[in-house]
Amino acid sequence: MILVAIYTGVRLRSGLLTLRWKNVDLARRILTIIGAYAKNGRVRTIP
Repeated sequence: MILVAIYTGVRLRSGLLTLRWKNVDLARRILTIIGAYAKNGRVRTIP
């Protein structure tokens, strides 16, 4: 979890701890942060 935070720059509390497997696309290598948990309230996709 810590390595993902370091490599992606995602905040631990608002981003990584709220992730679910449906928000992780391993084939395309993308994480999706839902807007309710994002700092600015918008959905974010992180490569």
